[in-house]
Amino acid sequence: MTIIAVPERGTAEVTSAEWSVISNDPRFWQLVSQNIIQAEAGAAGRWRLRGNCYVGRAIVGDIMLEVTEKFAGAFELLVGLGALKGPKLLKATSPISPSTGSTVILIALFLRSVRRYLSGWKVSSYIKVPDAGALIGGRLNIPRTIRLRTRGASHQAAFERTVLTDDLPFNRCIYAALRQVERIGSVISLPHSEIAAARVLRLGLSECLPGVLSARPGELSDVAFREAQRDHGRQELNDVITLAGAVLDAAGFGGADTWKRSVEHAWFVNLESFFEEAIRQTIRTALGGAATVTSAQNRPSLFRPATSRYRANPDVVISFVEPTTTAIADAKYKDFSTWPAPADIHELIAHASAYKATKALLFFPADGAFLVRPFGISTSGCQVWAYGISFQNFVGDVYSALSIAGLKADPM
Repeated sequence: MTIIAVPERGTAEVTSAEWSVISNDPRFWQLVSQNIIQAEAGAAGRWRLRGNCYVGRAIVGDIMLEVTEKFAGAFELLVGLGALKGPKLLKATSPISPSTGSTVILIALFLRSVRRYLSGWKVSSYIKVPDAGALIGGRLNIPRTIRLRTRGASHQAAFERTVLTDDLPFNRCIYAALRQVERIGSVISLPHSEIAAARVLRLGLSECLPGVLSARPGELSDVAFREAQRDHGRQELNDVITLAGAVLDAAGFGGADTWKRSVEHAWFVNLESFFEEAIRQTIRTALGGAATVTSAQNRPSLFRPATSRYRANPDVVISFVEPTTTAIADAKYKDFSTWPAPADIHELIAHASAYKATKALLFFPADGAFLVRPFGISTSGCQVWAYGISFQNFVGDVYSALSIAGLKADPM
């Protein structure tokens, strides 16, 4: 099989023969429409493919398109830090990666999302259940009551009672994926705690067992795919069904190399959003109870009088109680070697001014060692720094950045 490797945010030239194959396959244009890959016309009738912020792989015709990581090991490190963001799911065949490490991470993310889902966002519904008894506990069913009387059960009445149930297609997918965790654990090495957690979490959806056992092969995987295409209005619901679909599809992010097969759906993950979430969570852990660390919540206006059109929206807002101060940060998943782009600095200072922040930080991924670029104090009175964070020492570099900015006493 021909492999076309497209670097994340980079380009790859394709031959005329390769272009003829992929351009005539609807799955390729699905990748384009989802902004995973861009197609650009070059000189002499040649074409090039450009990757965006997603990484993953899909089979198009007899060609495997693979959008590769710009920074080696970035995916496993970022999700290992707890950056839970649902992947983008496409109806396209994808080969399983020979890496078992990504499968272990996928399952850990799935179990974490199920805990969050069951803790307060579980989907339930009221249904009508036929019943009979001496005491009527629902809407009376006259025809069934007459049949009971004709059989001599004159002391009973038939009725329909309303009950709350969890046995819904959405929950069946999650329950089936929790069962799948144990099967995957028989093929690759999973921590015993993960397998035990999957068994315990199944208890919260035990009503779904009959429906899961009666489902046709592949049926629940297709249901999970359809549910993952919908916006359920809550990130907790979107994440859990998308990750359940990945597990049901035998771990589309990767799997044991002895499986040697493909899966029915292609999975692409946005490392830009992973990087932002990992920065936010690492800062939250570093500062502990000294500050509240969130994404932008109230989003103050950039103008006075206030207008709803232009509002500050930094990636990280750090609110200290003693003393009452605010710092902000932005995460930029792009190259950083000497100086950040002026637009990034202008945006950061505008956010800082709206939040009345005394300190503002820019975080970039770095190929090599930890980088620091101090800017001094802006005209609005805010101190500004830019940092290059290496993936080899991600947590330690973030701690060092906070220490340099005076937001944490000691580096890790």
